[in-house]
This record gives sequence, structure tokens and C-alpha cells, in this order.
Amino acid sequence: MKRMLFFLGVLISFSAFAQVKKKDILMGANAGFHFWNEQRSSFSQSNSNLNPNFQWAYADKRTLGINFNFGWSQSVSGSTTQNSFSISPSLQLTQWHPIKDRLGWLLQQYAGFGIVDHSVRGTSINNFTDYQFFGGVTPALYYAVGTREQWILTASLGGFNIAHGWTKQTNQENQRRTSVGLSMFQSFQFGFMYKINQSKM
Repeated sequence: MKRMLFFLGVLISFSAFAQVKKKDILMGANAGFHFWNEQRSSFSQSNSNLNPNFQWAYADKRTLGINFNFGWSQSVSGSTTQNSFSISPSLQLTQWHPIKDRLGWLLQQYAGFGIVDHSVRGTSINNFTDYQFFGGVTPALYYAVGTREQWILTASLGGFNIAHGWTKQTNQENQRRTSVGLSMFQSFQFGFMYKINQSKM
């Protein structure tokens, strides 16, 4: 905690003011990784994702964008291994709130559709596909770097999400489900964006 407070204090000590202006274009990506290993039950899980995105500022401190989420995960339980690959495009609405100087926080609202292919290997082989509509809200910190503040670093702290989907499996009836999740301070993602100042052109 002391290191985090010191780090935030260093960021606030800079003297340039950063914000997103109307007509600015932002391009970038973020990535995340999670690993869990439970030795007592011989269970382990790992997942990673990459999210390229594009945003356009329709007003000062307000952007509308599109995001493509590519994810991979693997879970192992005893002699059974499940590999999954997903692609989830979504629309995003983001509000940017400067705190001081180059530091600020943002609130991102999103909605999209996802497809996840699963492959299970164990005593038998089983393949199935999940489809889902999803939405949620994610808060994050951001910090502008560079002499013209063109680069923006982001760190999300988890968030709230809701999803409704179904599983399609050969020779079986579709299984439908709805889930609600809150992952504040449980999952983290780091990313970057490059800002093109269209308002100054």
C-alpha cells in the first residue's frame, strides 16, 4: 500500500494537464494474464487476453469506440484439460476524468457479443461452443506520457459485468444461462493508447 501511495504521489507531481479533446482519435490495446494453481485439488487455471481498440472523441472527455477481445484459457483438473479460445467484439463509451496534471481516471461502459470454442481432453474428447451477449462497467486509472502527452497508459481494476448466453453442443439441447459478476481489485489489465490531436489540425 505504501508503494502504491508513493507511486501515485510521483505521478501527481508532474505539471502538464492531460485531457481528451473533441475530435481526438485514440488507438491502442491492453492485455491481461491470470494464473491460479490449487495443489490440494490438482486444479490449475491460466488465461490471457489481448484487446486492440479504436476510439473517437465526440465531445471533450467523451469517447466512443470499438474493441476486439481475443482470449485464451486453459484449465487442468486431474487428467482432464480444457482449452478455450474466444473472440468478443464490443462497443465502448468512455468518460475521461482528469485528477491532476497527467493523472486521471476513466469509466468505461461496454456491450458486445462473444463466441468461445472449448476443447476438453481426458478420458474422452468433447468440443462445444458458447455464445453470449454481455455488458458492463469498468473503472481505470490513466496517465499521459510524452512531451505532447500523446501516449496514455491505463490500468483497470476490475469492474461489474452481466452476460446472457447459451452453449451449443452436438446432439444435445442448448443450455442457457445468465451470470452477474463483480471483480473489483480481483482482476487487473494494463494497456496503452496513442492519441492523435485532430482538434489541432
